[in-house]
Amino acid sequence: MLHIQRPAKWTVRSALQYGATATVAGALVLLFEENGRKFLEDRHWNEFLTRWAAAMPDLSEIIDTHWFWFLFGLSIGLAGALWVVRIFPESSGPDGTPQIVSDSPPLNREPYDQTVRSALEHIAASPSFAGKIDTAPDELRQAARSGTVTIYGRPESNHMTADNFYKPIEPIKPEHWRDFGFSATKCLFHEDTRQCRTEPDDNRSARYGEAYVDLRVNSAEIKARWPEAPASIDRIPITAFRELGAALGWDFASGGSHHLMDLQEAVRQGGLDGVLTVWGRLNRYPRSEVLMKQEPLDKIPMEHWREFKVHLFPMLDGNNLDTKTWRPKNGETEVGYVDLHLDRSQASAWLKREAVPFKGKTK
Repeated sequence: MLHIQRPAKWTVRSALQYGATATVAGALVLLFEENGRKFLEDRHWNEFLTRWAAAMPDLSEIIDTHWFWFLFGLSIGLAGALWVVRIFPESSGPDGTPQIVSDSPPLNREPYDQTVRSALEHIAASPSFAGKIDTAPDELRQAARSGTVTIYGRPESNHMTADNFYKPIEPIKPEHWRDFGFSATKCLFHEDTRQCRTEPDDNRSARYGEAYVDLRVNSAEIKARWPEAPASIDRIPITAFRELGAALGWDFASGGSHHLMDLQEAVRQGGLDGVLTVWGRLNRYPRSEVLMKQEPLDKIPMEHWREFKVHLFPMLDGNNLDTKTWRPKNGETEVGYVDLHLDRSQASAWLKREAVPFKGKTK
């Protein structure tokens, strides 16, 4: 059902809406005040009560009064105004931002969306956690005890099987984790994740009835507490383009093909667009190959490609160290980076998409 709500904060839209509504109401009042009454009296429609309901009291004195027609027109105007507002309902949020009132109930999303097993695997893989997966339950328990992470579960149902768990899931209070931990075996290795449960530290305790089963967490809380590891880089020398490109129809072997020149132009454009990441060793020691090989691979900035070209002809001999970026300067060649590298998955995808329009471009 739609609701008529006045905005907490006036906006241009709401002002125009309510202004138009007031204008409509006023116009209807004036219309029925004079024209309406004259129209009804000329046709004697104002006498329908006396014609069809003789038993009704005589209302002619009321109908002939000025205020009767004023109230009649006002009521019609207000009814029309409310109808207009009902079609265009508007409310505002806490910050005053206009919001459309919907007759659909809000989605009821549960705060838990991940099993404890998935959470433990995430913790073990996080660079912020120094332990192994068998110690991850202790890490998660401490966070739950400290209140930085909320764990949800069903109260123990008299040792029923998972298919018979019937009690609703609820947040487990931090106090629970003082004397209870995870059943690591069931949380990590049981084939049914619903069997993940808490158990008292003292196995002789009579408090097993206070345990929880079917444990869940909120994935956003887990990721915030234990950030994910950055994606690994499968770095390959740029000479790998020879095999990767050949499999996609690039011709780097025949003497009449200019595909290598096309690839050089494509690499430069891809680097400038930011769709192809290239690493290289800064040409800090141009006279020492030994020192150059000891330089780290730097990610080449996008701006570098605005001035620098790429030289890939050593790729034909499998010589990756001599691949480089360069630009002419004062009649000489200035080298930027050498020993160029790529990310395997990105380079493979780039060859199938962005590089295709460059193949065969040089005639």
